Amino acid sequence: MGLGQYLVHELGEEDGVGILGRWMAHYIAELMVAAEKEESTKERAKAKKLAMDTILKIWEKRASLPGNAYPLNSYREVAKIVEILRPESNPVRVVIVGEKKSALQLVGELFDSLTRLIVGVLLIEASSIRLPKKRIDAYSFAALSTNEKSVILALDRWIEMLQIQYGNGTVKAHTTNKKTVPKTEIKETLLDLMKKASEDLSALRNVLEDQEDAKKRKRSQTVQKLRQN
Repeated sequence: MGLGQYLVHELGEEDGVGILGRWMAHYIAELMVAAEKEESTKERAKAKKLAMDTILKIWEKRASLPGNAYPLNSYREVAKIVEILRPESNPVRVVIVGEKKSALQLVGELFDSLTRLIVGVLLIEASSIRLPKKRIDAYSFAALSTNEKSVILALDRWIEMLQIQYGNGTVKAHTTNKKTVPKTEIKETLLDLMKKASEDLSALRNVLEDQEDAKKRKRSQTVQKLRQN
């Protein structure tokens, strides 16, 4: 029934849902009111079952619901970016041993820094990128499939990782409380990522140059030995 209240709100009061959405909201609301008004226990149980069955049938087609009644719809713009640049797609996962980092270790760190930096700039500066503006209703989140919940939580981690502020600063119902970060601090975070990436690039260049110098010395030593022989 909590899910029904959510659908009534999203389909009946939000903009962009159209006539069909408002009709569904009105129908669900009627069924829920009827379930509360029935005087006999038997009729009330029957009306409640009809309301719940209707709500669940509509929810089965949630991906086709208008507006943002389907929770993942509000993440559509962010998902487009995350699909392209994902930290977990880092091809280099090397355990750092000792103080000096290898070329592979530096490349792995560069991948993480640059993907965070690129996505961060896109989310902040691109006017076409829309972030979720409000918390996800607890009832709708609970009614999602395991895969849908995983997608939302993964997208939340992306935004948390980049310290992106949610619209008016509200906190999502299914995540732990976290303070929002002023835009100036967000940009400072991106500047830190740029500095880190620049340092890693310089270190990587030094490592590759050292490797090339070592190869040249080895070739030179080999040539000298051949001449001596």
